[in-house]
Amino acid sequence: MVVDRYYYREHRMVWLLLLFLAGLLLMMPWLETAPSVLAADTGKTVTIAGTVRESRDGQNYLWLKLDRQKEMLYVSLPRNREAENDTAIWYPTGTRLQIHGLLELPQGQRNPGGFDEAQWLRSKQARIKIMADEIVVLQEPQGIWRLSWQMQCWLKKTARQVLAPEQEGLAMALLLGEKQQLEQEFYRLSQRMGIAHMFAVSGLHVGFAGTLLLFVFRLLGMERNWLSFVCLMAVLGFYCILTGLPPSAVRAAVMLLLAALATRLLRPPAPVDFLALAAVLLLFDNPFLVFAAGFQLSFGVTLALLLFVKPLQKKLQWVRWLWLRDSLAVAGAAYLGSLPLTAWHFYTLSFLSPLFNLLLVPVVSIAVPAMLLAFLCTALLPAGGSFFFLPVTVLLKFLLQGTTLLSDWIGTGHWYIGRPGWMAMLCYLLFLFFLWRWLYRKKEAETSARNTAAVCLTAAVLLCIPAPPDGDELLYLDAGQGSSAILRTEQGETVIFDGGTQERELASCLAWYGVNEVQAMVLSHGDADHIGGVMQVLEQIPVRYLCMEYSQMQREAVQPLLELAREQDAAIKPVAAGAALALQNGEVRLYAVADGSTGTNSRALTAAVQIDAVTIAFPGDLSVQGAEAFVKMQQQITIWTVPHHGSRFSASASLYQMLRQKGVQLAVISAGQQNRYGHPHEDVLQLLQNAGIPVHRTDRQGAVRISLGSFSAPAE
Repeated sequence: MVVDRYYYREHRMVWLLLLFLAGLLLMMPWLETAPSVLAADTGKTVTIAGTVRESRDGQNYLWLKLDRQKEMLYVSLPRNREAENDTAIWYPTGTRLQIHGLLELPQGQRNPGGFDEAQWLRSKQARIKIMADEIVVLQEPQGIWRLSWQMQCWLKKTARQVLAPEQEGLAMALLLGEKQQLEQEFYRLSQRMGIAHMFAVSGLHVGFAGTLLLFVFRLLGMERNWLSFVCLMAVLGFYCILTGLPPSAVRAAVMLLLAALATRLLRPPAPVDFLALAAVLLLFDNPFLVFAAGFQLSFGVTLALLLFVKPLQKKLQWVRWLWLRDSLAVAGAAYLGSLPLTAWHFYTLSFLSPLFNLLLVPVVSIAVPAMLLAFLCTALLPAGGSFFFLPVTVLLKFLLQGTTLLSDWIGTGHWYIGRPGWMAMLCYLLFLFFLWRWLYRKKEAETSARNTAAVCLTAAVLLCIPAPPDGDELLYLDAGQGSSAILRTEQGETVIFDGGTQERELASCLAWYGVNEVQAMVLSHGDADHIGGVMQVLEQIPVRYLCMEYSQMQREAVQPLLELAREQDAAIKPVAAGAALALQNGEVRLYAVADGSTGTNSRALTAAVQIDAVTIAFPGDLSVQGAEAFVKMQQQITIWTVPHHGSRFSASASLYQMLRQKGVQLAVISAGQQNRYGHPHEDVLQLLQNAGIPVHRTDRQGAVRISLGSFSAPAE
C-alpha cells in the first residue's frame, strides 16, 4: 500500500488533543456542578459590576465578566425606547458596567428541537443570566479594546456612507461576522442553502488579512524578518479582537502563526498538528466550547479540508481547468466535513450546498479583500471613498441577487431529517474513514475500501430517512404567551393549529421531527401570539393549505403572511361559515365563530379534529359566549384546548358543565412562563378541578406531547 507519508506520520499534537479531550469529558460532570457565585441570589434583584467580554451592535444581550471572579454572566439588555426600531443600546467589549436587574436560571430545551438556553450559556462558561432594567457605564473601553471599538465605529460609519442599507449589513457580516446586521429572511435563506458559513469570520478572512500584510512586507524586502512575524501576530490578534474572538477566527490565526513560525525555524509545516494545538488552546481557556456548534463546524470542516482536498484533486485530474479542479476539491471536502454536523445541530441536509458554495464562495473570496483594500484606501484618502467602494458595491449586489436568484431557479435543496441517531453518525464516520483509505490506496487495493465506504454511506442514509410517528400524536408547543399545536398522524400527515409567539420554535420543531410538508395550517385569528412562528414555516417548508377566518384575512397585520403564502404556492382558504379538511383517518372541522365581544378576537376560526374515537377542540381565544357556542356544535370532545391561555373571561361554570357532559378527558393550557397577564387564572384552574378534568400546562411543563391512542372511546 502506497500512502502519502504525511498522513501516517505520528502527530504528537493530535494524540495530545485526544488525551486532552478524554480528560475533559471525565472532568465535565465536575465542571458542570461547580457552584456559581451568584446561585444563592437567583430569583432576587441585585446590583453587580463587571466588564463586557463579548458584545455586538444590534444584539439585545451581552456577556459580562464579573469583577474578581472567573464566571461569565449573560445579560439581557433593556430596550432603547427612544430608538426608532426599539433596539438595545450597544455596550462595546471592554466597557465596565454596573447592572441592576433580576437574576434567573437559564431554561433548558422546552420544545423538541427548540433553543436550549442552558446549553448555550454553558458554552460561554455562564450559568446565570440577569434581566437588566438599569445599566450604568462605570468606564469606557481602554487600550486595545478602545481601539477596537473606534475601529468598528469607523468601519460602520464608512460603510453607511458609501453603501446601500442592505449592502451595508452584508458588508459588516462578511467582514466582522455581525450576522445580526443582515436581513433575517436573507440569512435564513443562506442557512437553508448551506452557505451561512460565509458570515462566520474564519480562515478565509484571517488568511486575507495575513496575506495582505505579508504582501506588504514582501514589497519591503522584510518577508523573513522577525519583525514581520511580530507584526503579523499583532495584526491577526487585533483582527480577532475586532471580530469578537470567535473560535473560527482564533483557530485560523493560530494555524497561520504556527505555519509562519515553522517556516522561519526551517521546520516542515504540519497543518493537522497546528489544528490540534489550536483546539487545545481554545478548550484550555473554555472547555465547554467543545459543545458549541461553531467550534465543531470550524474544526471539523478544517480537518476535512486537510485530509481530503489533496486526494480529491488527484482524483479530479480529468477536469481540464486547474481552478475548477481545485474549487471542486475544496467544495467537496468542506461538504464532507460539514454534513454530519449540520445534520446534528440543525436537523437538515442541503444537497445543493456544494453547488452554491462553488458559485458564491469565489465571489466572497474577492469581495472580502476588495473591502479591506477599499477601507484602507478610504482611510488614506477619505474623499475617494465612493470610488474605492465601486467594485465592492458590484460584488455585494451580485452576492445578494445571485443568492436569491439561485434559490428561485433551482430551490434551496434542503431536506429535514430530524436529529440523526448515534448509529447514523457512526456509519457516516466509518464512511469518511474508508473513503479516505480508498482515496490513498493503490488501484489494485481500492475496491474493498470503496465498497465498504458505499455500504457505510447507504446505512447512514437509510438510518436518517424521516419516519412518521408510531401512532397519532398531538404536541402543544411552549410558544411563550401564545398558542401553537402540531398534529402528526400515523400516516405521515402534519396539521398545525396557530403559530405561537416565538419566531423559530415552530419551524425548529418541525425540522426536529423531519417534517418536509405540512398538509394544513389553521390560524384562529391574526394576533401576534397566534401567528408569530408562521412566517418561518412558510419560508422553509411547503404548506398545502392555509386556513383562516374571512374577516381576519382583511387585517393589515396578516397581509405579509398571506403574500408569502402566495409566493410559496400555499392554497389560501378563507372560511366565512364552516369547512372541513380530510385526513386519511379522520377530518378537521372548521367553524367561524362570533363571540359577541369587540376587538380582534370577536370573530375567529375554531377547529375540531376527529381521529378515530378522539375529538380535539381548538377554540382559539374565544370568550365564554363564543366558547359555549362552539361546544354546543360538538357531539363529543376528548381533549379541550383552554381558550385564551386560561383567561378568566373565557371560562364559566356552565361551560365546564357542558364540557363534562361532552366527555372531556384532558385539558391543555398554552401560556407563557411567568407571563405578565397571570394566565392561567385561578378561577379557571378551580373550574377544571371541580369538573374533574386533568390539566397539562405549557408554562410549567414545556411542550406537552399527547399520544392519541392512549384515550379510550366514550361510553355509549
